[in-house]
Amino acid sequence: MAAQLIAAHANDLAGTHIVNVRHAGAVPGIAADWVLELPATVRRHAITPLSAPPLPAFAFGLLAALRAYELLTIQAAVTGDRDAAYQSLIAHPLGPHLVQAEAVLEDMLETNRAYCRHFFA
Repeated sequence: MAAQLIAAHANDLAGTHIVNVRHAGAVPGIAADWVLELPATVRRHAITPLSAPPLPAFAFGLLAALRAYELLTIQAAVTGDRDAAYQSLIAHPLGPHLVQAEAVLEDMLETNRAYCRHFFA
């Protein structure tokens, strides 16, 4: 699949592929700057997402929770902000229960201390 995607891009084949792309309004009701995995036309100079119907309410809620998780995780990773890291854990629908989140965070940071030094400054 990756080879087909690269060929479509390099050779301007205008093929349709499932890609992660800034959707630019292709999905109504979702902020245009969000990156979504959806069908797009892949050409040499542009990857254009195909229009899609609005998400049902249950799916939008899940997507919004995952987006919050992603933004908080990025904030935590860049700044070393433990509060943002904690919030990211509890924002994720599959993350630990609120009561366990702090212990999970401390264990994760300690286990990866060599890679997370800015959390210990």
